[in-house]
Amino acid sequence: MKQYQRHPNISFWYSNEKSKMRLSISLLSVLDYPRYIRVLINPETKEIAFQSSNKKDIKALKVLYMKTSADAGAIICSKTTLLRIYDICEWEFQHSYNCRDSYMVDGNIIVFDLKTAKDVTKI
Repeated sequence: MKQYQRHPNISFWYSNEKSKMRLSISLLSVLDYPRYIRVLINPETKEIAFQSSNKKDIKALKVLYMKTSADAGAIICSKTTLLRIYDICEWEFQHSYNCRDSYMVDGNIIVFDLKTAKDVTKI
């Protein structure tokens, strides 16, 4: 397994108004900073995997890099994908979740165990 200064992590937010998944810069570096990414979800094991992809892949999602991407990472906006994740994990809508420290890298795929995600909603 590769070693990183910061652990790859992902954050999730779902609401009717706005939904997004934030990918850390260390996660993106594992995948060589892709423009498109395929999100694979296993509902039985509650695992999520990310794999670099391209524009021709109809199931790929566009990665939105921001000016602050070097520090904060990038986001993926897909209400359908996020709704599926929230349903599978039985998470509360309008709550933010973060998953870190429970991942593995296998070639060009990084996998996270969503059962270890923490509710990080600021109350």
